[in-house]
Amino acid sequence: MLYKRKILAETYWNDFDRDTKGPSDSAANSYVSILIGIAIERGFIESIDQKTADFLEEWSNVPSKQSLLLRHHLSMTTGCEERRFGLLTLQASESERKFGTEEDLEYPVESRW
Repeated sequence: MLYKRKILAETYWNDFDRDTKGPSDSAANSYVSILIGIAIERGFIESIDQKTADFLEEWSNVPSKQSLLLRHHLSMTTGCEERRFGLLTLQASESERKFGTEEDLEYPVESRW
């Protein structure tokens, strides 16, 4: 808990402590949304309705990923298994890398949050 820029209370669960690194999911998504908006404004991206495969060639050969739009990543409705693969994966495991380039989606697009 923060108050006037000072930590008043701090609690951790399970095996986590103040130095534990973990996924930032929704927080990172906010930053990505801002950057996507800037990229659209500057003409690098057409719109959030542009296909993800336009940016990730590896996905162009995976049928279930053909309908994925940037919008789905920003709203976290890609059909990807929860916590498996996101728009930003800084330390991807081997299974995440394989999913990112080879595997089909686990669920229909827009069916998972």
